[in-house]
Amino acid sequence: MGAVITDTAGRRDCAHMHLTIPKAFIRYVGNSLHPSDYTRCDVWIERMKYWLKNGM
Repeated sequence: MGAVITDTAGRRDCAHMHLTIPKAFIRYVGNSLHPSDYTRCDVWIERMKYWLKNGM
């Protein structure tokens, strides 16, 4: 069983980055290219690097 991770602008409290299986499906919802979209993308890039480095 897996989980779908949804990252929505303005709702960082509900985003999580924990996997239950070694696969990820990330649904990223942008906010019309708001500056926070770029910082959120940067966080996801770092998380994906971490996952890949650790065997995903």
